[in-house]
Amino acid sequence: MSNAQAVNPDADLNATPEALGFAIVQKGKPIRPSLADGYWTYQLKSAPFVMASRHAEMVTCTAEADHGFVRGDAEIPVPCVSGSHTGATGRDSSWLFVADATERDGSNNLLASETGAKVDKNGLRYTVNTLLMQRSGWDIPLSQYRGTLYVYFWIDLDGSRSADDSEIGEVVLQIGKN
Repeated sequence: MSNAQAVNPDADLNATPEALGFAIVQKGKPIRPSLADGYWTYQLKSAPFVMASRHAEMVTCTAEADHGFVRGDAEIPVPCVSGSHTGATGRDSSWLFVADATERDGSNNLLASETGAKVDKNGLRYTVNTLLMQRSGWDIPLSQYRGTLYVYFWIDLDGSRSADDSEIGEVVLQIGKN
């Protein structure tokens, strides 16, 4: 992704995750989201899970509170999936950056072959084992996490490197609450 990518801050976030090619898999089984309080919500166990897409790249921004799709101040609004927010991960990565409930400008995650995702003709699969809490710097294994995460994601469906309304979604992950 280019740091100069354009993102529409007025995106319609009501598209279903499946329509965008987004999926969550845990213990080898697809998890079906339900619509709750206006969010597509996935109920997960406190265990590793896979974020998947039918496409080769996906950008996610994850937080413990819904800070909205657009971050930054009123003068310079910046969509959370913008390249200017992208954190660095390695080829063997299996964690997600997570902004805490008070931190509005956390890093996002580029999920691609360069950053630990497995990519083949069926799309990408990124296994999440650990959450990197940005403010504290703590790595929390999913086996120890109980809570709610808000995830905005962008999947570049048309290869334009510019997000439009039909390429952006938001989901909630309820982890360890079932």
